Amino acid sequence: MKLGLMGDYSNEGDVSFRVRITVENYKEQSGERISNGVINTGDVIVVPVNVPEGTSKATFDLSWNRDWAHYPTSDVDMLIFAPDFSLASWAGATFSSPERAVITDPAAGTWYVLLDGYETYKIANYDLFLTLE
Repeated sequence: MKLGLMGDYSNEGDVSFRVRITVENYKEQSGERISNGVINTGDVIVVPVNVPEGTSKATFDLSWNRDWAHYPTSDVDMLIFAPDFSLASWAGATFSSPERAVITDPAAGTWYVLLDGYETYKIANYDLFLTLE
């Protein structure tokens, strides 16, 4: 987390403030790590994933490291494609880490997770997890 206090040019002298931080809608990563590695700005990585017959829900979680203290946040997006190559979810194309996409009643077969290094300020090490139910 990185907080910044901004004002106009009349902010001369000391400034203080109080902050209360609460965690809401925390998305804990779970499942099996299906891919990890390095992703940079402009990189596109496609990860094939086998979804077996009888799966009622597939949850994809993508996270990456970043040093908020020294660099602006990075943005790595995740798109999920069904076995017929149709776009099944772009829920993982946000400015969050972790990214999460949930597919209910997925068709059996090979799904494709596209990771897009949209903008990274340093090398980003990513982890991709899959939970099948």
